[in-house]
Amino acid sequence: MAPPTRVPSFLASIVLAPTLALAGGVDPCPEVGPVQHWTGGGQISCACFVPGEELGAIFEADPSEYPIEVLRVGFGWGSQFGGAPQSLEQAIHLYDGALPNPGSPIFTLPGPVMNDGFINEFDISIVPGNKVINSGPFTVTLELANASGIFNANPAHDGNGCQPGRNVVYDNFGAWHDACSLGVTGDWQVHVVYRSLSCGPQAVGTPLCFGDGSFTLCPCGNDAALGSGAGCQNSNGEGAILAGSGSDVVANDDLVLDVVQARAGVPGLFLQGTTTISTPFKDGILCVGNPTERLEVAFTDAQGAAVSTVSIVTEGGVVAGQTRTYQYWYRDPGGVSPCGSGSNFTNAVRVVWM
Repeated sequence: MAPPTRVPSFLASIVLAPTLALAGGVDPCPEVGPVQHWTGGGQISCACFVPGEELGAIFEADPSEYPIEVLRVGFGWGSQFGGAPQSLEQAIHLYDGALPNPGSPIFTLPGPVMNDGFINEFDISIVPGNKVINSGPFTVTLELANASGIFNANPAHDGNGCQPGRNVVYDNFGAWHDACSLGVTGDWQVHVVYRSLSCGPQAVGTPLCFGDGSFTLCPCGNDAALGSGAGCQNSNGEGAILAGSGSDVVANDDLVLDVVQARAGVPGLFLQGTTTISTPFKDGILCVGNPTERLEVAFTDAQGAAVSTVSIVTEGGVVAGQTRTYQYWYRDPGGVSPCGSGSNFTNAVRVVWM
């Protein structure tokens, strides 16, 4: 390995992808992290890699937290003199194993752009793919596309002593190593942010087509409260909300559609659309486009809630790689409903099936 060089200033943090909040539906479990092994002090720029090699860190969550979903990952990147240009690297990889061989990646984010002098953090939660770790330990790496050099920005470590079993290198001969055994004198500046999936069901899909005026105005001025994540206002004075829970994996076949804030004790219809539209219809906004599948008739309970009970995969005929939009169309008796049509819609949820 080539000798490392010292980065003259502490690396700041920068987030390189937006974080999307879930609107309505099921609240996610609290985030954990950033979790990291490196500490403060001098940062070392390691000009010691060739293209195709990887550096990374091994992490372990508390056993009670598994399964977990990795949300964001960060990597330190710095140069000796500062001001190095951005660098397009090969990929970020997530492995559900650790040394002596983590196996094959379960998730890959291609083409991360690294900025000199920062802990570059990437939000992978908004990228399709499997980021779920069922048991630890697990490994996160950065694969390089460019050769390191003393005048370039390079991967950074803290220079405070290397902790065995926590830092990895994958060399260009196809072998995994504990970075400490190669003479690395610190812990790679790598961190993860994750959430436990053991504290309750997680929201699945992207909520959209809200009846709050942000997409399309409701038919008779019956917009729901802005930011509520609901469909158009019904005779309860609020809009109904649809959320998905379970997973978007076809093989799991466990997606459940949940409705709240609809009229109590009325029938409704869960719908699946191949496309997403936004068309005022009845007292609400129709969001599922042709071809449309009728998945299930379900009655709301005394609190105006309804839950799908059929297999969405089977009834919708979905396969991995397809995108589908879901919505609930429910009765709201005429003469009482805001527009007098007798029915309304929730917001919609779009699912990218894997």
